[in-house]
Amino acid sequence: MVKEITEASTLGNGLKELEKKGVIIPQTLQKAFGKLYAYTNDETAEIRHSLMGGEDVLFFEESKFMLVACSAFVNYLKLKKSRY
Repeated sequence: MVKEITEASTLGNGLKELEKKGVIIPQTLQKAFGKLYAYTNDETAEIRHSLMGGEDVLFFEESKFMLVACSAFVNYLKLKKSRY
């Protein structure tokens, strides 16, 4: 959704570009989204890279949390975008 709004190639860059596109998000919330994305890249969490060799199993709780959090983020951005 960030890429659709900003055309940025990465989430980090896109979060910075949202304001230029009229989607104003509080700075603290921007940082929280960035940190949540960083969590998905954490090799020990194995959220995005669970098939890359680790023996740990991705648990339902983490999967459901990320699905719901990402869905909420997309819906939040859609509403913010429609306001401007």
